[in-house]
Amino acid sequence: MTLPFGLLHDQFQWIRDDDLWREWDEQCLLLTANRRMGRSALSRHSGFMESQQREVWQTPRILPWGTWLQQLVEDGVLSGSCPAAEVPRLVLSDFQERLLWEQQIENLESEGFLLSTTLAASAAMDAWRLMHQWNVPLEKYLSATTNRLGLDCGHIPELQAFLRWATIFESTLKENRWIDQARLPHLVERMIRKVALPLPSRLFLMGFDELSPVQIRLLEAVMARGCTVIQVIAQDHCALGGHVAMADSESEYWSAAHWALARLQVNPAARIAIVIPQLEQVRHQVESVFDAVFYPQWDFSPESRLRTAYNITAGRTLASVPMVDIALLLLDRLHRNVELTQAEISGVLLSPFLPGYGEEFNHRVLLDLQLRQRQQVSLPLAAVIRLAASRHCLRLVKFLRELGAGMQELRSRKARPGQWSERLSQLLTRAGWPGDRRLNSDEYQALEAWNTMLYTFSHCDPIVAELPLGDALKLISTMAHQTIHQPHSYGEAPVQVMGMLEAGGAHFDAMWIMGLHDEAWPAEPRPNPLIPGAVQRLHQLPRSSPRREWEYASALTHRFLESADEVIFSYPASEGDRHLRPSPLITGRRELSLRELRLEEATATSPLGQLLATASLQTLEDTHAHGLPADTLLRGGASVLKDQALCPFRGIGLHILGATAPCGALAGVNPMVRGILLHSALEDIWNKLESSRGLQKMEARKRRQFIEDSLGRAIQRLQHELNITIAPALAQMEVQMQAQWIDDWLEYEKTRPPFTVASLERYHHISLGGLQLKLKVDRIDQLENGQHVLIDYKTGQASARDWEGERPADPQLPLYAVTLQDTSIGAVAYALINREACHFRGLAMEEGMLPELGALPDQQSWQTMLQNWKAALENLAGEITSGYGAISPRDDTSCRYCPLPLLCRIDGNEGDEER
Repeated sequence: MTLPFGLLHDQFQWIRDDDLWREWDEQCLLLTANRRMGRSALSRHSGFMESQQREVWQTPRILPWGTWLQQLVEDGVLSGSCPAAEVPRLVLSDFQERLLWEQQIENLESEGFLLSTTLAASAAMDAWRLMHQWNVPLEKYLSATTNRLGLDCGHIPELQAFLRWATIFESTLKENRWIDQARLPHLVERMIRKVALPLPSRLFLMGFDELSPVQIRLLEAVMARGCTVIQVIAQDHCALGGHVAMADSESEYWSAAHWALARLQVNPAARIAIVIPQLEQVRHQVESVFDAVFYPQWDFSPESRLRTAYNITAGRTLASVPMVDIALLLLDRLHRNVELTQAEISGVLLSPFLPGYGEEFNHRVLLDLQLRQRQQVSLPLAAVIRLAASRHCLRLVKFLRELGAGMQELRSRKARPGQWSERLSQLLTRAGWPGDRRLNSDEYQALEAWNTMLYTFSHCDPIVAELPLGDALKLISTMAHQTIHQPHSYGEAPVQVMGMLEAGGAHFDAMWIMGLHDEAWPAEPRPNPLIPGAVQRLHQLPRSSPRREWEYASALTHRFLESADEVIFSYPASEGDRHLRPSPLITGRRELSLRELRLEEATATSPLGQLLATASLQTLEDTHAHGLPADTLLRGGASVLKDQALCPFRGIGLHILGATAPCGALAGVNPMVRGILLHSALEDIWNKLESSRGLQKMEARKRRQFIEDSLGRAIQRLQHELNITIAPALAQMEVQMQAQWIDDWLEYEKTRPPFTVASLERYHHISLGGLQLKLKVDRIDQLENGQHVLIDYKTGQASARDWEGERPADPQLPLYAVTLQDTSIGAVAYALINREACHFRGLAMEEGMLPELGALPDQQSWQTMLQNWKAALENLAGEITSGYGAISPRDDTSCRYCPLPLLCRIDGNEGDEER
């Protein structure tokens, strides 16, 4: 019989995975390459037993490789058959081993030449495991005389450093009789050869793409004891396969999801695999796409999100799970007593894992919106607690105060990891974490994973001496970031979305492997930096050379073809501005067209597609909200007409429907606060100067101090009247910057013809087209000829072109000009005050009224312009009173700063049409 491709050892027998359970008995053991594969195998065993009409059966023994090794050591120790000198006091976990490497390296390299002890420890741990798993005698390569090939690597500083670290590491293990994961197979092999350890009659291997020399040697010892080793293969023939080009990676996600849905709708019992490289890095995007395709009609609240059609096998770090993330965040910020960013404050207020979430939800959401409107980058936790109390979030306040008091009590203490695990767990539970709502299955499993992680951390007592709270929190956070959590689901979903290394060993009806462009497949070599490259290539270590990666990728590609009857390879034709080509490993397969994939079948046969195909649909264009009674007073001033001009939906949404969008924090002083400061300071300045004559009389030296004093008072008013606080250092920088701007501006205003300031920041009530608006005019100057000039301060850019057309982009000054009936308006202008320059930009009735402003040809032209402005503004006011709210942006730039994109979804709708 011809041996199947990829058999790991010529003495291994092999079996198709479809036949595995027919050959199974109680003396068998299945070893899997990972836990996910073990769960999948268990699910398939249950399905097989049900197909045999069995009601009760014994659970098969299915273990990952590492767990099996540890069980053999425990069996040998408990039975007393393991020699006393070989009995380990502790089998190091991955975290314990990494922690020990960090300690040893930090002690040895006290001079501090390493940029990162953590990265060095990870590289050392990887090098140590490679050295032992692949039987690499590194000491022999220190001199050309100690190896047959004449390699002389003794001068390489990285190798010298690693061997120095490894010597101390090994000495520590021997001194304490600990054993690490790399040398565990050696111990098990010796025990199997010397001691009668209990072994299965048949040992099945599933999902192993390759075996290290140490694994092969151990399995040979198993076979020498009479145990048969059998490799499980997906099938004994290969699919033909085909490849297809997609526009980009996102197109691959959408196409694969639609393809899987179409196959599933044709055959609900089908088993489908979607294989995605670096799945853990793109999990969020993939999840969003598959949710949209498989569950378009579902409510995505945590309580109702029950995935049954597909499963993403890549877990996430425990630290990124919301329940754990909020606990780590609060513990860290309370210990370090640092401010919370706006995003962190929102996370605290909206977390369902803090007590009182249900009953105080509305209050917390309103508080979150209030704090976002302030646009402050960060706030002390004490200020958040004070504001939460004022908003009736009393249970949240109680939780934060109790947690803070507990952290204060622990701050000065030292303890071992086991004590810290217990104290921090009790503190969180006593304060009320993870909330009082009933946890769903995923959340309960996250809580169990957190408790398991703390239990594992407590086992670091032999390695770590007493440490302060801050160091304990750092270790717990590190452990949470290194712990991968994947909730278990009941039963196996028909569509499995998995990474490249998880797809081998199981059989599927159809498989799609994506991302196979020539720059990604084969992958680039990633040799360990601490082992000389020549040594790695000589021993064929994983990731050591392009040839090694080519051979590995070739074997894996062939494995994919053995894993399903229908196999599709795809690649993105572009990534950003880079054009990509297919991997040479797939170009030999038949090129497929998009039509052959029949992606449209998924849309046609989905619940929504069936409804659209069979229902009689009536299209209703709804462009109007409810109208307004005559002379309604709307809040918002001139922005009411500005928003309506930019887009009717924006105007109606903001000012009639009352829609608001949460703001985001900006580093430094945000533009809104900067504008308020400038207006307030200039109001203070002109209240004292009163006219151009007062400006001309003030000396330049005194003027600068006068400006800075006015800005200082403006900052105080900002804090007392608007409750907006600016950090002292930031406030000082802002004062210096704006003082220069204002000083340059006043120097510029000295070039104007004589004027008197007639009005500053005064409110006016106006009526227009059935609307009542309350306007605040920045400044009105009176010239010697009796004409008045309307001035609007701007710290950004603005132009008189914003006043043109039937839908003026910024109708504020035109609105003032046509509604201030008791004032003779001769010019309207923006006062542009910023770091680039100081200018007037606007229109005047006569030459010379303002610097750099040209005049209209005659007074009649001026009156015509005012009439046109009035007609356009009355038309906008009429739209608002009638409730006209069509999604009709003025131009392409109108949507750029719109606060309502989630409400109108104009971009999302266009994207859907393109897809």
